[in-house]
Amino acid sequence: MICPNCGKNLYDNASQCSDCGTKFAVHFQDDGLEIKSYMFLAVLSAMLCLPFGLVSVYYAFKVESFLERDDIRRAMMYSRKAWNWSFWSLVVAGFAFLIYIVFFILTLLVGMLTVSTALAYQ
Repeated sequence: MICPNCGKNLYDNASQCSDCGTKFAVHFQDDGLEIKSYMFLAVLSAMLCLPFGLVSVYYAFKVESFLERDDIRRAMMYSRKAWNWSFWSLVVAGFAFLIYIVFFILTLLVGMLTVSTALAYQ
């Protein structure tokens, strides 16, 4: 890639010229594969399952940081980690919600059984 302002040869994925400082449109692609930070998924997982979700938010920020530095290899690694932590934290949150619903239904059933038993013996 050649800087249109000063003509210096640069790396293909450069975000700005190291000589004159001209900024270019940053391309977050490597061989046609888009690198995602999964920030939305990470924030959603942080809201639903705080401990694991915070780790996924951290990795999502690292992805964006490495993409700005044009370190594609590390950005891909942290993108994978952000996805994994987000996914598993959402799975944990789903199981916790399912256990909560089952406990709630069982509590209602026990309460109804207790009330009906008390009414039967009066």
